[in-house]
Amino acid sequence: MGGFGSGRWKAEKNLTVDYPQMDVRHLQQLGYLEPGLSLHLKPACHDENMESVTVKTEPGKLIIGHHYRKNESVSEDIYYHFKIEWTACHFGGKRPWFICPVADCGRRVAILYGDGQFTCRNCNRLAYPCQRENPANRRLRKVNKIRRQLGWQPGILNAEGGKPKNMHWKTFLRLMNTYDALYIQDVLHMAQKF
Repeated sequence: MGGFGSGRWKAEKNLTVDYPQMDVRHLQQLGYLEPGLSLHLKPACHDENMESVTVKTEPGKLIIGHHYRKNESVSEDIYYHFKIEWTACHFGGKRPWFICPVADCGRRVAILYGDGQFTCRNCNRLAYPCQRENPANRRLRKVNKIRRQLGWQPGILNAEGGKPKNMHWKTFLRLMNTYDALYIQDVLHMAQKF
């Protein structure tokens, strides 16, 4: 009766925003995935012990290393090896993916999260911040997203604007139907609270 995990208590996962991230799409935009590339960069972080960062690419692999000074007499070079797989896009071109370095995983992912070792979100047991939202906050986030798409000021208490100049009427009406349904749910929720 009542073994491990049988109760209501549930351990919360850490969030993705709490860990260093490496996005393969961003690296491609910067041109760091070009074959045969070898760069020496200044560290972006404010760690006084990190002296330099190197980026090298080989076919199907990205190697990122940094020279780390432990103390005045001891320093070490740390290298991370990332497998990269390319897939064809529907309208031409190729898209890069990281392959999760965990042996049992091997997922294709766009973002790796660092915790001593860079792995995928599932291997790090991380959750997105929106997964912890209650229903009212989730509705408010969706309402504000629609308001941003329409070019309106965020917040349901702010006045509504009109249809943006270059938006199709069909798109505008679809967004307005969704907005109205969420707005009504939010108002009913606030009325129940008060």
